[in-house]
This record gives sequence, structure tokens and C-alpha cells, in this order.
Amino acid sequence: MHHIICRTCAICRFRKGWSSLRMGTRHGKRHIQRLWRLAIDNPPLRTRDESHRAQKRAREQLIRHGFHAKRRCTLLDHAKKILVRDPAIQRQSLFASVIFNDLLHWQLNCCDYAFSAILGVMTKPMQLECDKNTQKLPVFRNPDGSGIRNFNQVSAVTYLSTARRVSLMFVWVHVLGTGALMLPEPCRRPALVMFASMQAMILTSQGRRGYSVQEWTRVYVDIARQYFGAMEELMHYKEMHDTSASATTFEPVSR
Repeated sequence: MHHIICRTCAICRFRKGWSSLRMGTRHGKRHIQRLWRLAIDNPPLRTRDESHRAQKRAREQLIRHGFHAKRRCTLLDHAKKILVRDPAIQRQSLFASVIFNDLLHWQLNCCDYAFSAILGVMTKPMQLECDKNTQKLPVFRNPDGSGIRNFNQVSAVTYLSTARRVSLMFVWVHVLGTGALMLPEPCRRPALVMFASMQAMILTSQGRRGYSVQEWTRVYVDIARQYFGAMEELMHYKEMHDTSASATTFEPVSR
């Protein structure tokens, strides 16, 4: 698993001189395993014969498929029991249709959406009160016991890394309190639902166990709808109460 080259598509192989509009060849489990046996399991050949050329071609094909040319992926050896097979995909698909998604940028964008929505319904005194509450919080810790660097404020997220943004998502709940009483009354429940939903998705994506298709659907479909629905309520409140000249008109998204 550690020797897979990360890219957008984890199923189709790289192209070599063909149009990008053509459908790519999908990974075949038996084909990739044959390439691993030929290029990696067998000792490297130095003689310029047909076996040497076949081994070279196998390594080139592995690179085109997104794998390392000299190190074998061990996902199928250590993760057989946690792989979930999609019934709509053939059984011979590599890794039982495991797809590598860019969760890092997804979390980054979703965290920024939430911070923008919550700050949009808060006045300047409310933001200052949240910053004061932040400075009074104790040290948060990682699962291994190491401490997380404290935040001095929550009203500004500029120059924060993705890891710091994810940590700030959990800090916001402690800053607002269990009832979020400092917020306007129509914004209290949506704000708490938004942060709770995002926390559930973060904990799931960073978990140490495998999930079934039904569990993934619950997290990234049902809970995601709650998350964006609560965010939409906050944005609606902001735009309905925004009296500035540059205020935009709220248009709800149909789902």
C-alpha cells in the first residue's frame, strides 16, 4: 500500500502516446500479480537475453499502472479481511475496487466552508469572546499522548495547515459551548450540527478499521447531507441579515 503512486484515478493505467479522451485499461488482478512475479519476485537479470527484456518490460508496465518498479505493494497480503468488494465490479479488479481519494484537500475545503459559515453569523464582539475562550482551553492531545499546539484565536484561519484546520474543527465546539448560547437563536442548532457532522466524517476518514458499504454510505452521504444542510442554514441567516451594499441574494441548492 505504501508503494502506490498517488494520483487522481486508482483504477486506470497511465497512457503512452494515446489520446486522453480514450478509455483507459483497468487494472487486472492477475495481470498485476504476474508483473510483480516477473519484475520483483525474480532476481534481477543482467544478461542481455529475452528474460532480461521481459523483466524490463514488466517494470515499465508497473510504472504505467502507477506502481513502484522494484518494490511490491503489500496491501493484498495484509488487508484481505478489511477490503470491501463492490458487487457491481468484477471480482478480478485489483484491490477489490479500493480507490485512493484525496481526503487531505477534501477536509481542507470542508473545514474552510464551516469556518466561513460560522464567522459569517457572528458579530465582532462574539468573535472576540470566542478568542478569549480559546486561550483558556487546556492542551488537546493526540491518540498517542502527544500535545497539540494551542490556538490563540479561532476568528482567523489564515496560514493554517490542513492538520491545524482539522484540530480547529474540534476546538470550535469547546469554544461555543454545548448550547452555543452566544450565537443568535436560529443559528445555534445548525452550528452544533455542522461541527458534529464534520467531526464524525474526520474521525471516520482517520480511523484504524475498515467499514462496510452501508457504513460509508451513512457517513459520507447521510451525515454529509446534514453537514451541508446545517451550513446552508447559517449562510441563509447571514445573507438575510446582511445589510451591506455588497450583500448577495441567497439561492438554496436543490438536492
